[in-house]
Amino acid sequence: MEDNNLVKPAEITDTMAIQLIQKDSYMYSSKLTLKYIGNYMQEIFKNKENPAVMKQMFLVGKIICNMKYDFTGEKTSVMDLLKIKINDLDLKKKMKIYWYEFKYFFISSYIRLS
Repeated sequence: MEDNNLVKPAEITDTMAIQLIQKDSYMYSSKLTLKYIGNYMQEIFKNKENPAVMKQMFLVGKIICNMKYDFTGEKTSVMDLLKIKINDLDLKKKMKIYWYEFKYFFISSYIRLS
């Protein structure tokens, strides 16, 4: 299949999707969003054997929320986003998310100042 002289692959892999998102986000996203994408990629590659699932979910949520803000100017919270996708958020999981929110708040404040 050719459309606009581009050959479309028969199957899109996770790696291809991540590369496309990285390219597009580098072109159109804010510095803060890029920082979260970098943190997410480091988290994936650093902890392949023992992934911190809640941390990865938080970082993906921050990326989505920041991209929404970058493109629409509307702020949303990671917790609200996760409540849409996850039905069994118990107190322990919520506390982890809030801890990551607190921890990354200082990172994002530092980025905005520089």
